[in-house]
Amino acid sequence: MKTKNILFILMSVISLASAYNTSAWNFYAENNDGVRIYYNIISSDNHTVEVTYGSEAYNSYSGNVVIPSVVEYDGQEYTVIRIGYNAFLRSSGLTGI
Repeated sequence: MKTKNILFILMSVISLASAYNTSAWNFYAENNDGVRIYYNIISSDNHTVEVTYGSEAYNSYSGNVVIPSVVEYDGQEYTVIRIGYNAFLRSSGLTGI
């Protein structure tokens, strides 16, 4: 019985660890104002991305954030097609997008 309990606890810990994501972004780039904006790649084939949030430690959205229509990453240009769900949820002092 102890082996089953230990196995259950171990599997639970592994499951929780894999579900916990410290960042929800593929890359970030600075806009013309020097603001770091985080992006998820939507399609590598179509070169499209969405704006998302950074980890709590690095999310610095505040003020008026200007999102470019095109962003470069790893030598490729990506078109920004949307703002992701909760992209600005953790932002403080955000006055405009």
